[in-house]
Amino acid sequence: MVASLAFLRAQPDENFVVIFDNLKRFSRDTEFHIKLRRTLSDVGATPECLNFRFEDTPEGEFIETIMAAKGELERRQNRRQVIQKMSARVKQGYYLFAPV
Repeated sequence: MVASLAFLRAQPDENFVVIFDNLKRFSRDTEFHIKLRRTLSDVGATPECLNFRFEDTPEGEFIETIMAAKGELERRQNRRQVIQKMSARVKQGYYLFAPV
């Protein structure tokens, strides 16, 4: 993403469309999602997504925020589940890490 934004900033007179195959790949953090959307707009890029339609309406922005928050929730729940499962395996005597 850093390289993509650098490329977009280096082309100030061009308008680009940035395509994401899934809104969850756009960002899995609500705050970062909003900042990234604003940054793309600032560099003249339009985000497009195959499974979500970005709309610059109050309702569209609300739904987008909810979807971004849902992605963040799933990421955090997954993290918790992985930690719980790894902890249980360690307690059972399994070694979970790469050999040294």
